[in-house]
Amino acid sequence: MQGHRFPKTLAVVLLLAGLMLSGSGQGWAVLAQDTAPESLVPEASATSTAFTYQGQLKENGALAQGAYRLQFSLWDAAQNGNEVGTAEIEDVTANNGLFTVTLNATNQFGADAFSGDARWLEIRVCPSNHQISCAALGTTLTPRQPLTGTPYALGLRPGTKIRGSAYQVVKIQSDAATGSIPAAMTGEMMSALDGVGVYGSNNSNATGSAGAGVWGRTWNLAGAGVKGTGFNGSAGVLGEAVSNGGIGVKAISNGTGINQPALYAEATNDKTTAPAGIAVFAKNHGGDATIVAQNTGAGDSFRSLNAAGNNIIFRVTTTGRVVASAVEIYGGGDLAERFDASAGVKIEPGTLMVIDDAHPGQLKPSVSAYDTKVAGVVSGAGGVNPGLTLHQSGVMEGNTQVAIAGRVYVKAEAISAPIKPGDLLTSSALPGTAMKASDRTLGQGAVIGKAMTGLDSGQGLVLVLVSLQ
Repeated sequence: MQGHRFPKTLAVVLLLAGLMLSGSGQGWAVLAQDTAPESLVPEASATSTAFTYQGQLKENGALAQGAYRLQFSLWDAAQNGNEVGTAEIEDVTANNGLFTVTLNATNQFGADAFSGDARWLEIRVCPSNHQISCAALGTTLTPRQPLTGTPYALGLRPGTKIRGSAYQVVKIQSDAATGSIPAAMTGEMMSALDGVGVYGSNNSNATGSAGAGVWGRTWNLAGAGVKGTGFNGSAGVLGEAVSNGGIGVKAISNGTGINQPALYAEATNDKTTAPAGIAVFAKNHGGDATIVAQNTGAGDSFRSLNAAGNNIIFRVTTTGRVVASAVEIYGGGDLAERFDASAGVKIEPGTLMVIDDAHPGQLKPSVSAYDTKVAGVVSGAGGVNPGLTLHQSGVMEGNTQVAIAGRVYVKAEAISAPIKPGDLLTSSALPGTAMKASDRTLGQGAVIGKAMTGLDSGQGLVLVLVSLQ
């Protein structure tokens, strides 16, 4: 590499630790040595962006000897281009032409100077007089030297794969102080709409394989092995199950009691003026269940505790038994039971039903006045749904929900007599219709309940408080 005009004619042959440098000129030589960038030294107590650069300097064709002043500038192109940074080193000693310098020790080229883009190094030999600026008077050696990666550094370039059989193939450790959420490793996706910042995969599908794509662990009582934070409606941690039987998120605990659960969720918004945060929310867009609980042991399938956590207020046993301190039903107004209607005929809501003596266990619409076989009213008339429905699968089934207690609308007639709230109701001669029980003697055993609304004339729906008498 031949220099320009300078008090003495200079040529330099340079080598970056493990970097292949090319150039032309009389007396060019490549020197081999095995130093490495400081940031790649294994188990270094502190890493930096500095790297070692070695070269051979010739003066008038002879190997240089003594102290020299050199300026190194980093560029993004072989010619012209943009200067990334400059490092000037004084009193560089050349011994038989050989010299060694440490560049970028204080980030003169910048901490991200070698972030993946190609770089070229330009060298300028300056006057030894420190009062004279290198930029004002000096010799720039040409051409610029391309910096290519060392074998180990190539393994860290974008798109490469690091493979090994060590216990830890790659270990990243940070000793940063607390503040601004320091991280030993950061993964960020900037462009792709479906990209991920960090991707972990365990591809072993051998029998008994239990490895993990990503494993996080902590011994801190307030810490987390894996933490996800979501903003603007996003998910902090997303688990996805695909069609081949995978599980989106799996939690396992070998502990006991409520202090060592397999999965723990807590909403920390504790304001009391209005409903605050929700610890667990589940949504299902398919045709299966939203939440399924299975207990293969002797404990409950579901359990709810009081605020203090020391008393069970609601639980569901593995046999399906529900145990609660109180139950409030707001979806309907009556207690119904399923019955089979005679001949399987669909019965209209509000129909007054009586026991079918020709078909034991079944019901049919009433057809006579003061029928002592009155049993209930078909639920669902007037927009009032059943509040609670009783039946036993496979034993006491039926196709018709009949209210046997509570409030329900019944088809009624005021032709025989007007109906007022408080009147006792019984069956009418009109099929499936109730009327006022005017005759107390005939009404004994034939009353379906008390009217809660009135009917002055004709036919219509009357709200009745079912109470068989």
